[in-house]
Amino acid sequence: MGDWEHRDELAKKRIEGYLSLPDNKLQSCFYHIGNTTTKSIFFISDVIPITDKYINREYLGYNSKGYEIKNKKLIAELQRKLKRILYCEDKKHNYFRQHITDVKNYLIAELEYTKSQEQVAAAEIDISAQNQK
Repeated sequence: MGDWEHRDELAKKRIEGYLSLPDNKLQSCFYHIGNTTTKSIFFISDVIPITDKYINREYLGYNSKGYEIKNKKLIAELQRKLKRILYCEDKKHNYFRQHITDVKNYLIAELEYTKSQEQVAAAEIDISAQNQK
């Protein structure tokens, strides 16, 4: 998400070109303009999977508060466009420049490995506790 007014005229025209495409074109879902505290641009095609491990801190806006989108129409439109992006990615793996599928698969493997390591550690604790009895 970014401030629309921070874009130069060339960038605005490029983004408006995508936004003016018919809804049946995937490229029409790459961006969305909506109002938060200001007129904001959402970079929907830049979506990337993430886990808590990789979140350093909460991103705070200009007033040192986190963003919370409350507008139900805006949320619905962002979800609609995101679903289109993810559906395309599911059919054409790594279609987008950030390689969504590879990142997702890496994160899933990492979570599964962590879970198995935790299970092994728990089993070792149980065995140790039984041996002490």
